[in-house]
Amino acid sequence: MPLYLERSPEESFTSLIWRLVDSTEFMLDTDGEGLRLQVSQRLYESNPAEALLAAMQWLTQEVDGSFLILFDGFDEPSELAELPSWRDFPEGVYLLTSGRARHPVDQLVLQPEHRRNLTELEGYLSKRLPAEQAEHIPEILKLSQGNWRWAYYYTVLLKFDLESLPESVRLYDTLLEVLAAKHGPELFRNIHLEVLLLLAVAQVPASLDLLKSWGVPADQLGFALFELRDLLSTDGEGSQYDALFTGEHYSLRSPDLRAYLLENPAWRDRVSDCHRRAVAAVWDRSRAALGEMPQDVDYYSRAFAQFHLAQSGRLGDLNRLLQDPDMVESCWNLGRIAREQGYEEIGLQLFLVAGQILEARKAGKSKNNLARLAEVYADCCHALTNQGRYADGALFGEKALEMLRPLAGEDANEALQGLLTHCLLCLADPYLYMGYVQRAYPLYAEAHQRSSREAGPEQAKAIHALRGLARSSRALNKIDDSRRNGEEALELARKLTNEEGEEWAQYLFELLMEQSETMRSVREQMTESPGPLELMGMRWESLRLLREAEDLYHKFGWPGDQELVFLYLEQSMALFDLEKWSEAEERLSKAIEVINTLPASDSHPADLASLEFLRSHALALMNRIGEASGSLANLLTPALMQEMDVSEQALVLFFRGKILSHQGLLRQAENALEESIAAYSQAIGLGAEDLFLEQVSAKIYLARVTGRRGRLDEALEICHDCYAQLTEMDQEDGPPALEVADVSELEAWILNNLERYAEALVFCDRAADALTQIRNNETEADVETEHSLNLVTRALGLSGLGRSEEAIPLAEQAVEMEQRRAQEGYEQANMWVAIHRLSLAKLLRKAGRAEDALKVAEQAWTDLSGLPANQQNHLGLHLAAVQMEVALCHIHLEQWNQVRQPLKQAGTLYENEMWQSKEYLVAVLLDCQRHWLEFCRLSSNSDWQDRSAWRQFFEGWMRWQSQMVEEESNLFLQQSLQRLKEWIESLSPALQEDWNSKAPTSLQTSNL
Repeated sequence: MPLYLERSPEESFTSLIWRLVDSTEFMLDTDGEGLRLQVSQRLYESNPAEALLAAMQWLTQEVDGSFLILFDGFDEPSELAELPSWRDFPEGVYLLTSGRARHPVDQLVLQPEHRRNLTELEGYLSKRLPAEQAEHIPEILKLSQGNWRWAYYYTVLLKFDLESLPESVRLYDTLLEVLAAKHGPELFRNIHLEVLLLLAVAQVPASLDLLKSWGVPADQLGFALFELRDLLSTDGEGSQYDALFTGEHYSLRSPDLRAYLLENPAWRDRVSDCHRRAVAAVWDRSRAALGEMPQDVDYYSRAFAQFHLAQSGRLGDLNRLLQDPDMVESCWNLGRIAREQGYEEIGLQLFLVAGQILEARKAGKSKNNLARLAEVYADCCHALTNQGRYADGALFGEKALEMLRPLAGEDANEALQGLLTHCLLCLADPYLYMGYVQRAYPLYAEAHQRSSREAGPEQAKAIHALRGLARSSRALNKIDDSRRNGEEALELARKLTNEEGEEWAQYLFELLMEQSETMRSVREQMTESPGPLELMGMRWESLRLLREAEDLYHKFGWPGDQELVFLYLEQSMALFDLEKWSEAEERLSKAIEVINTLPASDSHPADLASLEFLRSHALALMNRIGEASGSLANLLTPALMQEMDVSEQALVLFFRGKILSHQGLLRQAENALEESIAAYSQAIGLGAEDLFLEQVSAKIYLARVTGRRGRLDEALEICHDCYAQLTEMDQEDGPPALEVADVSELEAWILNNLERYAEALVFCDRAADALTQIRNNETEADVETEHSLNLVTRALGLSGLGRSEEAIPLAEQAVEMEQRRAQEGYEQANMWVAIHRLSLAKLLRKAGRAEDALKVAEQAWTDLSGLPANQQNHLGLHLAAVQMEVALCHIHLEQWNQVRQPLKQAGTLYENEMWQSKEYLVAVLLDCQRHWLEFCRLSSNSDWQDRSAWRQFFEGWMRWQSQMVEEESNLFLQQSLQRLKEWIESLSPALQEDWNSKAPTSLQTSNL
């Protein structure tokens, strides 16, 4: 959403910001309900840069989108210096500035009567006005001169059936005149105008109670507000920016209307009286001793007394107020109450008033006064830090500490020493949040030492200091210190929670989450790689902390919210590390349940998409591929895909390609991966260069799918391209080792299938070197499965070279590695044990050890059969391969009565899988059928060909024609057909002649 503003030579920066707010409020207010940025006038006047940031923050909260704000007309460097730093901008807001002297951008600047502005304003008016009043739109466009505010008020005037609309200079006069005529001049003057003037002088949106306290009759106030609704903005309870505590809050809709009311000479005395009434309560001694429930008027009168007294010219009263001995204490106490209730802005305002009064007093140099002022500054620091205004908070904290250190050094007074500890903590927090960890750490350390030395140490200070030490230690890479301090803070928080209940439970919850994060940092930053058991222990400890945090939710009955969603997400991440896929999926499902119950305003479709993505990933890792595909389908709806940016779409498509590959749907997987790679290219072209490695990973996976479809040369070319891209990446430690290992092992697998075994071994070496590099350089180098896969690929290459005595031990080692991982609790390892056993069985059979091969193959079948049913459903190819291996071993041993069942079962499994859009399986199905024909020939009498074996094969051959046409470029199919032809030609001439006479034309030897 572009927002263009041109600054006139005489316009102030404050005015420019107001115009930004005005234009955006009404450009976005398409439903007529009203959007309003609730920031006091004084903020704009005192700090334009902060006001601009507030306006930006408001934009990003009200509207989901990005904004480009163009400020034209900045001529001098001093003017540009008024702008806030771009580092402080909220995400999604971009600011472009230009001056008149050079590089004009007039083609981008939106003048009020620019065609584009008028077109957008016309669209707004057409939505706001009923059809019968649409004829007035051209007149309003002309009279308003492109000003959105004026256009709005012209639509209000149309409700009063005026004979003609006034010129813009008479707009507000006419507006008030028609209101007076409608309600009666006296009622309007005494009530309606009184409300408008009070809201004009008010520094924050005013509540009903506040307006009543200023003298508006309660019985007429509600009616007046209703009648003035077109001129007002309202905030519902709990949505105030800097306002007060109860009910709805009212303010003027337009700063132009405010200026009109305040600058009208006829109402000067009434405006002055409104200023007086706004702070009358500050002189009311009956309200001096505030009870447990302060009223809105108590907060407001003290927060803005100086402003209203100065504006009304009552300088004597202002001076008397500054000398009032009760004013500081009342402001200070009210500020703390406001802060405890979560109203940081009003609390800060009251603290500032207290500080200003203390600074203005002549007795300000006294020790007592300095201590009080230091404490007020510390409270200001704390309030500003809570609002995210860390630099401003640090300035107050530094003042407080500078004033208090000399006093505390001269006086051992316990209260003074405790105040110094408080000031240390207040200043350390903004330092830490700004990244000034070297400044924050010693302050936390000193505060911790002091709190432990105090005669009656306040536990709140001790736990605050320990938490700060834990955070800053982690930032300084002092992980052991961070872990130790975090554990001390946890023990203290547990004690306080047990003694005082829910008051401390939320604090304990936050500490548990932080300590879990520290445990992750411990694992990532250990100088030496931990052993498997030590690593597993740290992961379990992190999970234990997260589960304790979850127990707090259930114990105190906290409602499900975004915090609980984040907790479940963190638990799932810890469970991913432990390869506890089923538990991770359970936590993610819970998170999805919680987020589905949240109001639409508290969640975003992208949050749900992220959780669904992770859940589908967990399901895929458990080989629950069907469920993973279903979960992924929830992401691939047009609505959710539209909510994602290009990079997120690329990631989801990449994962879809993986899921389809696991399902064996290689043609669909190839399409998804190609779409993913194209999406990555688009994102990278838009500047997301950090996705380059992700794109390479998608290409590697595409090469894997292409290779499995028998297009080996094409797959090998993709691998070469990926490796070249990896070596060109600018990385401190060389090319990304995991991706290098992945692509190298894949190249070795392809070369093995091309019978280029010696070359394959070279790539196995390259993969092994990359995996060793990961083990040596990364703390959590969990690449055991990658290593076991590489061992098997190497073993197959050695076997192809006839070096079975070297190959078999490598495959046995791969099986042992995955068995050990299964014993350590890695769920996926059980599947890899079975798959590696299948490879070992093939190696043993080819080495002439058929009996050993049969035992290993039968054990692989037992392993696969022992997996959960929902996993077996998507391991059909492996189940078929094991059955065929068992049958081949029996054939080799001439155990004919043991061959029929496994071989028939393998053929049935392969054919069933092929009919499920897995055309490439026709190649292995033909091999299986060839083995069946050979078995029948060897185990039967000389008339075997006259029985059903040939006829069944011929019938199947005709059924499989469409699959063979589809897989015409599949090298594996070509090899299977060549082996079938060689088998037919190995028959006696008579049998060959008989075969060719009975076989379909395409199956005759001359056509194969």
